[in-house]
Amino acid sequence: MSQDSVTDVDLDHALAAQKQYDNNIESPPKDEEEQPPVVQQPVNTLVQTVGNRPFHISLHTVHNLQLFILTFPRGLTLLMSPSDPKRPTANGVAQLDVHRKFLPTFGKYLHWITFTFQGTGNNVKAQIMLPTRLEAACNLIQGGASACFINCPFRVPRRPQTNKRRILRAVRS
Repeated sequence: MSQDSVTDVDLDHALAAQKQYDNNIESPPKDEEEQPPVVQQPVNTLVQTVGNRPFHISLHTVHNLQLFILTFPRGLTLLMSPSDPKRPTANGVAQLDVHRKFLPTFGKYLHWITFTFQGTGNNVKAQIMLPTRLEAACNLIQGGASACFINCPFRVPRRPQTNKRRILRAVRS
């Protein structure tokens, strides 16, 4: 028997086993139907309240998408859709709660921040994105969600700095 035919037979057995498995999932045997369903333990979410932080509102266009941007101290940046009904209308203060949840199917943690705006009480949940994932954040916003970055994902223009040594040399000459 050639190696190709062994592979074909193995593939046929694997497909048949998969079909049998799929059929069992769709219609469990009668013994399983009589037993009460197994209750899975809820996945724990760690919530840490950071406190109240002031924010500044601005608009910015990225990848032909207009973004409503809230900038917090130390670079925390929330990106939202300008048409989001939960967005604040003026600069103000928001309470920040950081959430962390382990996703066993992926073997990873999901991190997000809940922003509660004082005055309106509106809550906005935003996934914390990696610094290089601005395009993915734009896709989330187009889909109606919000995204945030620990550090501002946009290039921050540097303030022009005067060189004191250059000024002193010019004065001495």
